[in-house]
Amino acid sequence: MRAESSSFRVSTVIPTAIEPVVTTSTGAPPFLTLGRRLSGQARMQVEKLSNRSETHLKEALSLTLDAMEAIEREVEMLHRRMVLTFRDLELVDTEMELGADGAFLPGRAPPETGLARVHLLLNVRNARELVSIEADVLSREGGCEFSFSTADPEVQDLVVAFAFEHQRRERRRALDAIAVD
Repeated sequence: MRAESSSFRVSTVIPTAIEPVVTTSTGAPPFLTLGRRLSGQARMQVEKLSNRSETHLKEALSLTLDAMEAIEREVEMLHRRMVLTFRDLELVDTEMELGADGAFLPGRAPPETGLARVHLLLNVRNARELVSIEADVLSREGGCEFSFSTADPEVQDLVVAFAFEHQRRERRRALDAIAVD
């Protein structure tokens, strides 16, 4: 059984790659950033339009920015997948208990380094997100525990959103199964 976690977790199977982290003096980030997303800045400028006669313009610009944001997300996803390929890592469906504080992988031996980078492909808010999280690795009875104590708050928010969406889908399936019987 796994150690008690301090946050909500769900049992799931998601595409995952685990990379042992070898500490170096350079401390390179898990992924090089492609630059800041411009759609967010543009969205703030559109929100400043307050004239009622500009409502149609504001709606059209918002739809355009939604498309731009989706393209930016896809470019970032492609970049991250290229980095994984370059590092000879493959996303493999992995059974786990996942929450914002970490993940427990049953039957998995921990990497020898004590630190790992966990790459998760999450379906969140009708979009795919490939996230990378630095984790402390702990050996637990029956598997391996990855602690996300230093994760970026935005990444933790995505994991939380995934967990709650996953739970909602599972409850819906259970209710649908009862209704069919």
